[in-house]
Parts: sequence; structure tokens; C-alpha cells
Amino acid sequence: MNGPHDTFVRAQFFVSAKNVFGNYYSTWAVNLAVIWAMTLILVFTLYNNSLRNLLNGLELLMKKISKK
Repeated sequence: MNGPHDTFVRAQFFVSAKNVFGNYYSTWAVNLAVIWAMTLILVFTLYNNSLRNLLNGLELLMKKISKK
């Protein structure tokens, strides 16, 4: 059983292949790629303090909005 052709990586739990950019890949490989991509994004944000900078920027923005 393959996942639906009109969706991107979304499929039922017990499918053997998922649709990625029009091609079917095994569910195990797609899930592993998603896990690695999320890990790399999190490592990048932690290494560059991006999350702290984003939160500080939002705090300054909220202070400016509340003063008006």
C-alpha cells in the first residue's frame, strides 16, 4: 500500500512508501530524513544562539507595541 499521490510526506501509519516530490520512497527513509533535518536545524539554532536572539527581538517588539 502506497500513500496518496497528491500529498507531500503525509500518509497513513501502515503505508510502505510515501510520496516526496512526486516520487515514492520507503517510509523508513523518509522518516529518517525528517528526523535528521530537524536535528540539523536545531543544532544550527543552538550553535548560533538564534533562538535567544529571536526571543530577545520579540521581547523588544512587544515592549515597543505596549508603549504605544
